[in-house]
Amino acid sequence: MKFWELLSLARTAPEAMGRLGDSPAWTEYVGWWHDRDALIRARDRAKLDHELPDEACRHVLEAVPNRYWIADGTVRRTREGTPEPTYSAVETFDRFGGSLLEEVEERGSARVPDLDD
Repeated sequence: MKFWELLSLARTAPEAMGRLGDSPAWTEYVGWWHDRDALIRARDRAKLDHELPDEACRHVLEAVPNRYWIADGTVRRTREGTPEPTYSAVETFDRFGGSLLEEVEERGSARVPDLDD
């Protein structure tokens, strides 16, 4: 997942990005997070498009409370109290990847080709 995608997903739980400080291997990204407004203004594609380690993404997404459901080959963010089976941000990331997850957040849903519900 790209750094900007993780930033987008964590906007519902901004403190989640601070979890990048839990590992010495990710400390560089904490600085990026603190400087995110400047990175966005400068359109620093090297940092914004940087592919983060999956382990770092999972660690941050564990603190993101968003839930998702899958129906008819489409992933959607779930509503509170939905009776359908739902999936955490980490489960959805592991199944479909960060780009699809960010698309769901941005557009409300994303199609998954050849999905076995």
